Amino acid sequence: QDQIRLEKAKIVKAIDAGIAYKQDFEKPLAGWGPYFNISLPIFDDNYAQIARTEFLLKQAEQKLIEEKITILTELHTSYYSLQALRQEIAQYENIVLPSQQKVVDYAYHYAESMQLNMVIALESEMKLYENTAQLLDKYYHALKELAHLERSAGRDFNLFPANKPPT
Repeated sequence: QDQIRLEKAKIVKAIDAGIAYKQDFEKPLAGWGPYFNISLPIFDDNYAQIARTEFLLKQAEQKLIEEKITILTELHTSYYSLQALRQEIAQYENIVLPSQQKVVDYAYHYAESMQLNMVIALESEMKLYENTAQLLDKYYHALKELAHLERSAGRDFNLFPANKPPT
């Protein structure tokens, strides 16, 4: 916008015409005589520069809008992915792992009394470890999305408590 104002200020709006006496110092005595001064802008090329500058301004504004849309899209995508991962983590922590731990306890309890086979108890414990590994994988992806969200937003977020390590 400053460039547009500069280009508009360069336009010559005044037309000067006049007669004066002027001396040519290179000629000793014969250098006096009338002098005609006409300043008439027949072609004002500055309108092309103004149009070019206005075009560049519109182009820069369009780039700014595109960049804003890109940043907002990244922010929304990362935020919604992070929210979905946090819900999955909460389900694993509150539902899946406690119930799987109960299955393991049940299987070992009845394996000791010879009512269940030890293979079932070991398989249930393997399933518990697999679910724990899936939970850790979800934590990894959630922290990765959090880092992406922080990078897109340009600030730090404290969404995961520091005193609670993943199980």
